Amino acid sequence: MKRLFTFGCSLTNWIWPTWADIYATDFDFFENWGMPSAGNLFIFNSIIEANRRHKFTSNDTIVIMWSGLLRVDTYHHDRWNLYESSNDSVRGSEIINFAYIDGINEWFKSKNLNYKFLSMTDYSTYSGEDVYEFYKNTIDSIKVINFQINSKRSIDVNMNRIENYKGCHEYVRDLYNHLRGNKWPDFEEYIEQYPKLTIDDQMTIINREIASLQKTFKNDLHPTPIQHLNSLMEWDKDFTPSQQTLDWIQTYEDLISIPDYVIYNTNMPKERLK
Repeated sequence: MKRLFTFGCSLTNWIWPTWADIYATDFDFFENWGMPSAGNLFIFNSIIEANRRHKFTSNDTIVIMWSGLLRVDTYHHDRWNLYESSNDSVRGSEIINFAYIDGINEWFKSKNLNYKFLSMTDYSTYSGEDVYEFYKNTIDSIKVINFQINSKRSIDVNMNRIENYKGCHEYVRDLYNHLRGNKWPDFEEYIEQYPKLTIDDQMTIINREIASLQKTFKNDLHPTPIQHLNSLMEWDKDFTPSQQTLDWIQTYEDLISIPDYVIYNTNMPKERLK
């Protein structure tokens, strides 16, 4: 059985099909461990957990789309928090992130696994030249992907779309329960009344978070399904999509600007630590 495991951030797992979902059409088994807004600590942990659950072999294909170096993943309120502000130390971020990537690289090489490192970012251009030189062989093995994102799409955003966005709804719910005052309604009631409901000053924080998410969605800069397909075919010259796959991707390309289209749900792991 041909198995595919993919890891990354929203460039790997988004509300429409990504390169990972398209690539999976060539495999018998697929799990997408990507998570929107994830940094490399979350990705590192996901790789370790996926191996514990599935025992990677040389017959598997593993593709990792490493994320931005300045993202800071934390764990609090009993869940991963992937919405922290950027780390202000570029050199420190290089030291930490390059070690994650190098550790996975050395481990995969020692097990003779079939894997590919990708990134939208060229890590070799960061400021810490001595850090890059120290990890040069690993960093140079990462294929830099150009998704050719060239336009903003204005999308009609509603709360239903945010609720279906993997990660965002849970984050908003956690923040709401963390801030919740005695007079606050249940989360579901609050969602129905947003943005009119302002019981106290603390509620303005959660309202502001939702407004920020809505703005992010409205000016979505993620690659479209076709841009994902083109990038996939660029880094894997052997991949040839079927006509069925091409039709499927074109369907989503046409749907993504429609306000009430059904959010695409990738094949995420059935079990994972949260």
